[in-house]
Amino acid sequence: MRDDAPRTTLPGPYVAEWLAHVPGVGASPGRYRSAVGASAQGSDAIWSPPRALALVEAAGAALEPWFYFHDPIRGTDVVGIGAVAEARPDATLADLPTLPGETDDAPLWLGAQHFESSAGVVAFVPRVVAWRGRRGSGLVVRYPVNTGELDRATERALRLLDMSVGAASVPAGVPVGAPPEPEEPRAHYEARVAAARDAVANGQLRKVVLARAVSVEAPAWHGFALGATLAALAENHPTATVFGVGLRDSHAFVGASPELLVHVDGLDLETHAVAGTAARGHDADADERLGAALLASAKDRLEHALVADGIADALGDDCGDVTVAPPRLVKLRNVQHLLSPLRATLRRPTPASSLAARLHPTPAVGGSPKAAALAWLERTEPRARGLYAGPVGWIDGAGSGTWVVGIRSALVSSAQAVAWAGAGIVAESDPASEWRETELKLQAVLSSLRVEALP
Repeated sequence: MRDDAPRTTLPGPYVAEWLAHVPGVGASPGRYRSAVGASAQGSDAIWSPPRALALVEAAGAALEPWFYFHDPIRGTDVVGIGAVAEARPDATLADLPTLPGETDDAPLWLGAQHFESSAGVVAFVPRVVAWRGRRGSGLVVRYPVNTGELDRATERALRLLDMSVGAASVPAGVPVGAPPEPEEPRAHYEARVAAARDAVANGQLRKVVLARAVSVEAPAWHGFALGATLAALAENHPTATVFGVGLRDSHAFVGASPELLVHVDGLDLETHAVAGTAARGHDADADERLGAALLASAKDRLEHALVADGIADALGDDCGDVTVAPPRLVKLRNVQHLLSPLRATLRRPTPASSLAARLHPTPAVGGSPKAAALAWLERTEPRARGLYAGPVGWIDGAGSGTWVVGIRSALVSSAQAVAWAGAGIVAESDPASEWRETELKLQAVLSSLRVEALP
């Protein structure tokens, strides 16, 4: 844009229609003002899936930060683009400030934290965010208060939003086709499993989760398609939380998580203990037998109990009584897990992001005892996990919000995707079985990766 170009332009017709429903503009602390559009018409328009996915594709192409969160269980959808504020690279989720009363239910901070907490967070306050939930829906546009006009960055975000609303569909893309390349040989991973099993047997650990990565290259003259990949994740995993976080280095972290880390609504808290895995059966009878065997497995029940107990203990200072439900089966596309919901009431208002920082990593992705397991992983895992298995989610101005565990996930650029999976190791673990478990988990994301021809 030329320096002499107009500093403000009118929003496009769709955005103008939404902003026409804005009841007023309220000043908020800091440099930015929020215009809140609470009309269902506006958010329903953006939440046609092709339109929301077209928005994140456009934001990614423009190298704008973006965030996508589709939570079918709690009936929540969030899409945000652009950034008026970003967390420091060395921050943690516990450092994200809240602004009570700023925009009611509007998402304020969006993002993810690395598995290794010392690696920091990728979190931002979006310039434009649309959301819908059980209590309503809306659109927020944030712009500088000193002029009362939209700045250029916000104008760019609004243009992307306006273009996406006209999208009737997102190109479906095609499956990758190329086989994944393990970053760690099978023999090496199984040797790590055996060593971890021995550490559990001799009392150094109670459980540790060993992760591994595979990489997939896009075919010649093709690139990975973010919108099509997110759409495939939602179609293939209809009960999982589908997420995407667009990074400034042109990478994106995407996945379909079956694991709730924490959901906070006022003083009400919910989290899930997820551990213990079996394959799905080839028919209903086989599936029922595999599920029954998982429920009866002493090894998997122990692994699950360590997770539930670890979460309950971590919440002890913040909550009154924590209610832990008995394990039940949660069935995904190609695996089934043991799942126990945990519910509690907070003693005082506490941001969901702070609770996520306190819970992370649960024994489901780190191990038990936490410090010993993390030290073991730091010594033995061949590479840092990055965003894999870290918290992904959002909070509103009052601190309510939802964070999931970033598993069944991949870090995607135009040319390459790196997918991760892990398995919990206890004294009864079999190295070959744990390798097969990670293969099943990897398929959850690999089968949803989509590519498209480059222009």
